[in-house]
Amino acid sequence: MLTELRDAILAAAAPESDRNLIVTIHQYWPIEFTFQGEEWFTRGDSRSWLGTRWQGSGAQRRELEVGFASVAEWAAAHDRPVFMGEFGTSNNADMASRVRWTRANRLLAEEHGFSWGYWSFGPIYALYDLQARRWHAELLAALFDQRRAT
Repeated sequence: MLTELRDAILAAAAPESDRNLIVTIHQYWPIEFTFQGEEWFTRGDSRSWLGTRWQGSGAQRRELEVGFASVAEWAAAHDRPVFMGEFGTSNNADMASRVRWTRANRLLAEEHGFSWGYWSFGPIYALYDLQARRWHAELLAALFDQRRAT
């Protein structure tokens, strides 16, 4: 069922007749972690998710791997490049979890040949602390270092 839904959505977004399109995806799974405390998000009680951590357990990583593999499978079958146009975590999440999740997603995107863009500079989902006027160095490292996910 999910495979058919994925195929229908992606086929509509990138018709075979137009070879000049790049498929873009946004990756915020699991939303209970990435959207925690974000009151603008109306699908669920995001306040009740405050304190949710992303430990990078085998099950958590496998869940991400399955999603990335599904998109990569479709892209390969349809000869389409993929741009992960957004991925990021709420400032309400703890920094250690944000770093683990960010690194895992960046690495999976690169392993599948997807280009990527992080969301966002700031003020929410921030890579840059506007008040302190400094980068979140840990997140920069998660995006640009060569370490494997831990």
